Amino acid sequence: MVFSLIDNILADCETSALSREERIAKIRFMDTRGIFQLKGSIEQVAERLGVNKVTVYSYLDEVRGERCQPFIKAMEKGGHDISPEPVERTQAEGIAIGLPMRGAEILDYIYRYKVKAATIPEDKILAAREALSRRGIYAEHTTAAVYAGYLHYCEEHGRTRDALISMCGAGLKSDH
Repeated sequence: MVFSLIDNILADCETSALSREERIAKIRFMDTRGIFQLKGSIEQVAERLGVNKVTVYSYLDEVRGERCQPFIKAMEKGGHDISPEPVERTQAEGIAIGLPMRGAEILDYIYRYKVKAATIPEDKILAAREALSRRGIYAEHTTAAVYAGYLHYCEEHGRTRDALISMCGAGLKSDH
């Protein structure tokens, strides 16, 4: 059954020619269809895509981290309440909050002050952590995620004149 599902999803492409982004898109699609809840699916997908299973897990972390964005989803709908989101694995567990406290209050501030928001790409967290480290700032994954979000925002909207980046998180005790 797993073979058949995976073969159907990958039937329209030459898997060895897929770019990283195309492989991630296939992983995203499979994950939304529940493929990875089936035993042995990780190994089968890795084999069909010509990557190792660690790579598939890395792609899964990335696409699942994209999904827990309650503020962005509320803003896209113009909503004033946060809908609970399923919390998926992420490198920065401090940002994996499916129902943020005071969500409606925060959304009110977002709308009142015309705040623009950006997602935090899972695959950019470690690079942001390394960039902070090169500047002498020790940052665990949650703080690095905030910086990664800022950098992603700048890519989408251009550099800002000034910015306040919260250096949050648990610090040394949470390093992994």
